[in-house]
Amino acid sequence: ELQLREQNASILKLNNELLAAKEKAEEGELKFKQLFYDHSAVKILIDPVTGNIFDVNQAATEFYGWSFEELRSMNITNLNILSEAEIKRAMETARNTGKIHFEFRHRKANGTIADVEVFSSMVVISGAQFLFSIIHDVSQKKADEHQILLLSRSVEQSPVAIVITDWSGVIEYVNPAFTSITGFTSDQAKGKNPRILKSGLTPESTYIERIS
Repeated sequence: ELQLREQNASILKLNNELLAAKEKAEEGELKFKQLFYDHSAVKILIDPVTGNIFDVNQAATEFYGWSFEELRSMNITNLNILSEAEIKRAMETARNTGKIHFEFRHRKANGTIADVEVFSSMVVISGAQFLFSIIHDVSQKKADEHQILLLSRSVEQSPVAIVITDWSGVIEYVNPAFTSITGFTSDQAKGKNPRILKSGLTPESTYIERIS
């Protein structure tokens, strides 16, 4: 009888622990859902095996231009412009590492393509695994980077000597044309004042010869 009471007590304790764990898990899922649906960032839940979109939040519908129902009936391959094989490899990487950062290009309902930064991690909801992705639009950032690259190339390839200084007049950058015309290398010019061009160390004939 004592052994039976001990067994019943153990079973009761186990049941209580399981109930507490279940309540804690349900509470965690509720908090996750609140953060998922109400957050201003674009969020998507994806089946990590098939790539089917399981759920999206309001921000996702506003960003992509499709309704909840439309997005939930789609596959990630409908958004990502990469090939299915490349997308599959990316999802495999996410499954194996548990967390990963991507840069992709996603299509929208209006046909435009957006540069996006994606932070993905694996989550468990109601016993099932999902790929939880937070998506940031970086189209403007990419456009700015491209513009800076073009300007940089223009400066590098310009036949005119270009000098960039800080607010105090200290040289921070010179282009190849500057070196060709003045004879000062980039390392020699950096950290100096443009007055080095009038230091008297370079004959006037040198400037005339290089310019001509």
